[in-house]
Amino acid sequence: MKKVRNLIVIFILVFLFMGNTKVYASGNLSFSGDSSATQGNSYTLKLNYSGSQNLASGTITITYNNANCTIASNVTGLISNGNKINLNNVDGVGTSATLVTLTCSSSQAGTATFSAYTNDLYDVEVEVIADESSPISGSKNVTINAVVEQPSNPTTPSNPTTPSNPTKPNNPTPPPAQVEPTTPEPEPTPVEPDEPIVPSDPLPARKIFLSSLDIIGYNINFTTDVLEYSIDVDKEVTDLYIDAKTNDEDVTIENIGKVNIKDKDAIEIKLKVDDLEKTYTVRLNRSLEPVKKNDNKLLFMISFVANIVLLIIIVFLLKNRLNILEKKNQNTIVHN
Repeated sequence: MKKVRNLIVIFILVFLFMGNTKVYASGNLSFSGDSSATQGNSYTLKLNYSGSQNLASGTITITYNNANCTIASNVTGLISNGNKINLNNVDGVGTSATLVTLTCSSSQAGTATFSAYTNDLYDVEVEVIADESSPISGSKNVTINAVVEQPSNPTTPSNPTTPSNPTKPNNPTPPPAQVEPTTPEPEPTPVEPDEPIVPSDPLPARKIFLSSLDIIGYNINFTTDVLEYSIDVDKEVTDLYIDAKTNDEDVTIENIGKVNIKDKDAIEIKLKVDDLEKTYTVRLNRSLEPVKKNDNKLLFMISFVANIVLLIIIVFLLKNRLNILEKKNQNTIVHN
């Protein structure tokens, strides 16, 4: 009887454990396409998905720096909303496919950075591919080469014509000397002073600033004129995904896309163009305990505690039932 009781308890524990285990399907995001381009010329990038199951639905955020991009093509069921793409019952996407094709150009030489991130992706079996506890991402850098101007060939001047030797005249008889009349010197003309040069109106000073700043998964209440913000971050978080845009397409932005924050207490998002520079700072408040981003963890804990209580009740009832059966067996043996 003890063996039967132990087997029942083990079966119940295994059942409860399996009911609270989340199953993940494997999946990856990656970029393919041009790795270099010339300043001002267009280039093409593709965002690709590969995984163990067919992709079905979700949301993917694309961020990029030093580039202007448009969507050239996408799969059926994909909807673009700015730099976010929404997948709703995607038709025709298997375990490996190109989700979207971007046509881009960069006005500044240097590096254009592209990133894709999702914490909301599911396959056709409604299994989780990516969530907040297990996001997936991909990135790519494109080298932007400066335009080299070729100097024009100067025109070689033609050889000047050498004049012929002039004929020397015979020595003429000098004329009689004449006395020239004395010409009176003219009176000097008074010089008027130069008019002062009036300086032209100076050009207005160039201003650079961020027109938008988003940190995926956090709300910072961004305002253009405010240069410093703070957010509460779990001590276990090592990466943040930042999307930012400026008022001037010539401005280069540093520290956007996937940003590593390990052992950091702040992120500096720098804007640079010519000799101008501006910095936006995000302070990271590291909490001793993980910050609750949604109610999923709370529901999991409630479910776990409820299951433990239920297990205790079942074991108690089984134990009482077995005790009653043993007493009945003992009484039967005594009467016999």
